[in-house]
Amino acid sequence: MPAPGGSFAYYPAMRWVAALVASGLSALLPVRAHASLSARLVYVRDAAAATCPNEESLRRAVAGRVGYEPFFPWAKTTVVVDVRGAGTSLVAHVQLVDESGMSRGVRELRAGPACRGLIDAVALAISIALDAVEGTRPSPPSPVSADPSPAPEPAPSSAPEPASGAPSVPSSVAPPSPGRAAAAVDRDDAAPRSARGTRARVGVDAFAAIGTAPEPVSGLGVWVAAQRGFGSLGLEGRADAPDTAAFAAGGRATILLFAGNVDACAHVGPTFVCALGSLGWLHASGSDVQVSRSGSAYALGVGPRAGIDLPLNAWFALDVHGDLLFNVLRPAVALNGAVWSLPSESGILAVGLAYGFL
Repeated sequence: MPAPGGSFAYYPAMRWVAALVASGLSALLPVRAHASLSARLVYVRDAAAATCPNEESLRRAVAGRVGYEPFFPWAKTTVVVDVRGAGTSLVAHVQLVDESGMSRGVRELRAGPACRGLIDAVALAISIALDAVEGTRPSPPSPVSADPSPAPEPAPSSAPEPASGAPSVPSSVAPPSPGRAAAAVDRDDAAPRSARGTRARVGVDAFAAIGTAPEPVSGLGVWVAAQRGFGSLGLEGRADAPDTAAFAAGGRATILLFAGNVDACAHVGPTFVCALGSLGWLHASGSDVQVSRSGSAYALGVGPRAGIDLPLNAWFALDVHGDLLFNVLRPAVALNGAVWSLPSESGILAVGLAYGFL
């Protein structure tokens, strides 16, 4: 490449490009995603309830139960949570208000003065209320007519008074559909993070890379991913900082890499592992030589990724991951008879900020 007699070639020479195996990745993300209900959250505490968890804790508790972040400021439905002292107890009122300002029902929850368990009970009440509202949406007509006879209404049941200090839900404010409410509770308890729709995430990473230039370099990456259940599929753009290296035979070469990545990941709690494919464009230019030349070539790599997401709040998370790439195509830079070629392995260590939304 740069300099007299220099060249930019593949090392070793290859005329074929290994295809990325992607046929199984589409199975992670069904084509049709379920639209989940969103709401605004209004959270109020008086002085007696100052020791109760804050709004961010409540948001995380609800998101953990429904499997997604349900609260957005532009939502039409509003959830109002009012926690106040009542003698030696704390009382939380959970109210659902529709877009017309009409109340869809109020639940009253009680706990001891230490507020233990109250936020969990409030989060459960909100998740049941959202699920019940979602169940009132009209379903598309079925081509097969069902039995027109109305189903018998469930008989009201009386429940014993809870022990002192335990959260309670009065029967007068029970959810509109007891069957759906019971199913929602079972689903939350069995798999609180199971997918009820596809969740989108975007992020930006700063990383240190080794093996993509003669010297270790830094870089930036941006990515977008779609996650459903415990699987996700992501696309990334990556840019390495230029590295200007001196060659033993004289002269210097500036080398930089741009790459696009695709990854398929499996998530277990905050940790994840991925299969990664990368198609890069390596560019080099010479300097301090009689005739300066430049050139570029493609680089192709596949390998594993492992990392962890550390939640900062209901939307943001700190993303830390490491990649190891086995380079299938290895461009070489020749300068005054000296040659540097892309190593057979390269890797990065990245730290970034991720934002999740519906």
